[in-house]
Amino acid sequence: EELMLEDTPQILVLNKMDACEQEKIESPAWLSIHERVIPECSVATSAKSGDGLSELLEIVEEALLQLSVMIECLVPYSASDLLAEIHKVSL
Repeated sequence: EELMLEDTPQILVLNKMDACEQEKIESPAWLSIHERVIPECSVATSAKSGDGLSELLEIVEEALLQLSVMIECLVPYSASDLLAEIHKVSL
């Protein structure tokens, strides 16, 4: 509450999937582990083998895109370096 993150998307990441039974990983109980943890989704990963990391990256990218805001601004010709930077980092 004090960080005002109530509207921030949450992703539950379950690491060490290679050391856990598949039934436990797929259990819906993970989605209600704490009253303040309300994940939109969960993903099982293994840092050791790399399993699930590409799926995690896709989920994080999608969550960040949902938070993006379209802006419109005028950039003077004299600030062409700024415009080049905007094009470099924009979607």
